Amino acid sequence: MKFIVNGIDGKPLTSLNRMLAERQKVTDEQLEALKLSHQLRWMLFETAKTIKEPLKLKMLAAVYEALEFEQQALWNFPRDPNFHRFFDFPGCKCPRMDNIDALGTPYRITVENCPIHGFTPKEVHA
Repeated sequence: MKFIVNGIDGKPLTSLNRMLAERQKVTDEQLEALKLSHQLRWMLFETAKTIKEPLKLKMLAAVYEALEFEQQALWNFPRDPNFHRFFDFPGCKCPRMDNIDALGTPYRITVENCPIHGFTPKEVHA
């Protein structure tokens, strides 16, 4: 099994943890699906970097959250939002280090001016 994930241009994007894959009994099919999911993640992030409208960013972030659930399942982990790295999404202004510290717990630290996780008064009245 190859554990390098290449982008659509053939250049390496990331690598998958071989020891974790073996420990979690990830199949060859799951490994291939994980590679595709990382390519999709890269495409989502690249697209999000070009978007300025909060509603569009929120929609892309929702796709990313669904992808994180799918990746957890492909790794044979429980689907658990407490381990999602929502703060890594491009455009997010929520405090990264605080949220890294809170990973695995139900606590999320968000900021009001985050275009993805904050809110604006317009949303309350919409």
